[in-house]
Amino acid sequence: MTRLSKRKRMLVALGMAATLANAFVVTPPKVKVFSSKIGTPSSASSCKTRPVIEPLYFFGGDKNKGSVSEKASADDAAQSFEDFLSLRPPTTAQLKDLAAGRLSVIATTAEDVIRPAADALDDLTGGYALTYADLDPETQETPVGQAFLASNIAYAAAGLALSLQGDMFLGLLTEICSVASFVYHYTQLDKASKNDTVRFALFVDYVFAFTSIFVGLGYILLDGQIPPMEGLISAAFAISFFMLGLTICAEGIAYVVVHSLWHVFSAYCAYLIGNTHLMNTMS
Repeated sequence: MTRLSKRKRMLVALGMAATLANAFVVTPPKVKVFSSKIGTPSSASSCKTRPVIEPLYFFGGDKNKGSVSEKASADDAAQSFEDFLSLRPPTTAQLKDLAAGRLSVIATTAEDVIRPAADALDDLTGGYALTYADLDPETQETPVGQAFLASNIAYAAAGLALSLQGDMFLGLLTEICSVASFVYHYTQLDKASKNDTVRFALFVDYVFAFTSIFVGLGYILLDGQIPPMEGLISAAFAISFFMLGLTICAEGIAYVVVHSLWHVFSAYCAYLIGNTHLMNTMS
């Protein structure tokens, strides 16, 4: 067998490589970048007129080659260089939509977790526990409705005072009650709120309100001392106004008045119980 010379072996190798390249390699589309054109002013215009500079464009493929349809598609695919690379910050509307979407996901998840307990309470009381007052014609935008919502500040003030004095547990819990009560009554006043939404907000309000009440009773039992007389009086007024809101003042402006007073007196009672517990702890 005749052995090829080194030169012939190199020529054979190059020929095989060229054949494989032609068979399998696809030529990628050419991309024109920064193809700017500078126009010159017409003869009728002044010589001092600035030249017209066209924006830069990108074309996927060779615009000067190919069929008519390919050239047309290249023209349609032209993009401004500024549009291609600009990183515009999100608008305020986009940020609001993003925040609303995240809050909606959180609310939906929380509702899925708590819903079985709310349904159980509803079934246990025959639907009574999650009924709520009709406050028509008041809404969250009327002066009466806004004053009603503002009565929840009493819980926030009581909780803040307890937290600053050293009772972080009941103080923080009372502040959370302020938020839960505000959300519930806001949905109650909002005509756009669905029935299930209001009932769910009411159940969450129940959870934090009764938790705070049990913590306050626990303080009294642990201390072995009842609150001062003003604490007992405020508790009596709070319970009276709460019961009025469930019976003869169960709707409209009457409910708004008596339930606002329940907020004020129950918040003051919670502060006195927490303050008494702090004094017994430090003594």
